[in-house]
Amino acid sequence: MTRSVLPVPASDFIGLEGFIHLAAAGESPVLATQPQVFAQYARDKAGGLAGIRRIYARVEAARRDVAALLGVTPSEIGFALNVAQAMSSIARTMDCDEGNVVFAQWDFSSTTYPWLTGTRLKPRLLTEQNYLVDMTRLAGLVDRNTRAIVISLVSYYTGERVDLTELRRVVDEVGAALIVDASHALGAVQFDATLADFVLSCGYKWMLGAHGAATAYCNANRQPGWLPRESGWRSTREVRAEVRGLEIVQEVDGRRFELGNPAILSVLLTGQGVRYLNDVGIGNVDLYLSELTGQIIERLDHLGIDLLTPREEGRRAGIVAFNVADSEGWQERLDAAGVLAWATEGRVRLSPHIYTSPADISKALDVITRLAGA
Repeated sequence: MTRSVLPVPASDFIGLEGFIHLAAAGESPVLATQPQVFAQYARDKAGGLAGIRRIYARVEAARRDVAALLGVTPSEIGFALNVAQAMSSIARTMDCDEGNVVFAQWDFSSTTYPWLTGTRLKPRLLTEQNYLVDMTRLAGLVDRNTRAIVISLVSYYTGERVDLTELRRVVDEVGAALIVDASHALGAVQFDATLADFVLSCGYKWMLGAHGAATAYCNANRQPGWLPRESGWRSTREVRAEVRGLEIVQEVDGRRFELGNPAILSVLLTGQGVRYLNDVGIGNVDLYLSELTGQIIERLDHLGIDLLTPREEGRRAGIVAFNVADSEGWQERLDAAGVLAWATEGRVRLSPHIYTSPADISKALDVITRLAGA
């Protein structure tokens, strides 16, 4: 049954009683139906070869669900263990002596560190005092030796949502690849994944999944022959033992990111979360979160609070962040008041999801109003 009315019932999730959850950008709650996923997995795991075949049939169903969320084909979707692992695999294949890679200085370390330790590419950092992407300045860092622009679709730090169409134009001018970390977008934002060469996302935030299963999309049109430098039994063509030799044939589909068994239970839990989101409709989710973050921004502006997040509707998604002098103290006081947010790195980050109501937002903002005046 399609859930066309938002918010969805809080009772669809485990543990939401007694507080207001504004921390989806850190951890989302677990669906009430997800324990059933483990129970079925446990039964099938005890079922021998027939059981593992049933399990893998559900892995493929999860692949189809994630592909539907992204609007791509299932064969383009792989399940890495985390974003850092998948990003490292991509970075190593783009290594060269003369190349460079461009990314924002404030982006999350899983996005940037693999390019600093796994390649000889020269990093070119976009630096801005307001931690927002200036597309003109970013384009000025790019040249014919640029192998990739690596960027978060939605910033974990500020909540800024970047323009993929404009980024595509920039990379196409020099023949580079566009690699997108969508960990704070996938499940919250409707976007055109086909504008990117690669899209990576953890599953335990907006996708309503679990740790240990990251989505890895490789665009078959833009990267038709891409292969990682690593391989294993799952990412290669099966060869019978009696004829197995020294040559391997790597699979050119999502299994490129699955060297061995993926984190199957996490994949199944994430698939269940994504199925729920697909039932709601990602377009509905996007519009709803835009309304909620607009409500937050209007109130914080009235309080004169120093926002990190852009105010324009098209430049934000499900996160609103603001500067504070004492983030640790804010975390303690918000927790004590029953508002679950994320207060780190000198800012408070508010991130509602489809279980958050406008009334929840109003109550949370009443708490923030009181704390800001304390």
